[in-house]
Amino acid sequence: MIMNRFVFLLGLWALTFSVASQEHTVMDEFIQGRFQQEKHLKGFSFPIQTEGTFAYLKEKGVLWQAQKPFVRSVTYLADQTLTWKPDGTLESAQKPDMMERRISEIIMALLSGNRSILEKQFTIEETKQENQWQLILQPSQIVVKKVLSEIHLSGRDFVQHIKVVSASGDQTIIKFDQLTHHDNLPGDYCAYFSSSPALPCAMSSH
Repeated sequence: MIMNRFVFLLGLWALTFSVASQEHTVMDEFIQGRFQQEKHLKGFSFPIQTEGTFAYLKEKGVLWQAQKPFVRSVTYLADQTLTWKPDGTLESAQKPDMMERRISEIIMALLSGNRSILEKQFTIEETKQENQWQLILQPSQIVVKKVLSEIHLSGRDFVQHIKVVSASGDQTIIKFDQLTHHDNLPGDYCAYFSSSPALPCAMSSH
């Protein structure tokens, strides 16, 4: 769970990062798109492939909706993880453990556009060639080294490809496309980002 949480939130942070300008792009209130993911596990000959959609709500969390090879929806909030049934009703809500909270604090700070947090947790190697860029991140903090070996990010204006190598040697590769940005939260996503999903959705969409 902690590895998935880190990969998903890191990917959404990376979508806001533009190496060409050397600054974080100010993220809109809501961003959504499609993803393709491959997990290469030690001892398995073929990767586990997943594809679907994601939605990120600023300063709140990310909804990850797998569509193939199976349907599964999970919302990763700062204080809990919500798993949803196929009909959109809540299946479970779990509080993160100490390490998950630590990782969440790091990633949510990144999602707010604070690169200095990243530089405190990783050593960063950066290369650029014309409009293409690549970052290689290696953890410098013990808490991150427990789950990660290194991270590769590459793209143009926004990240298009992420490779995460875990401490055990497993690899997760994610590709993003069909991104759309919005100033407000669409009403049909409201319940997915509520801290109290069992109650009527009353989150403001501004």
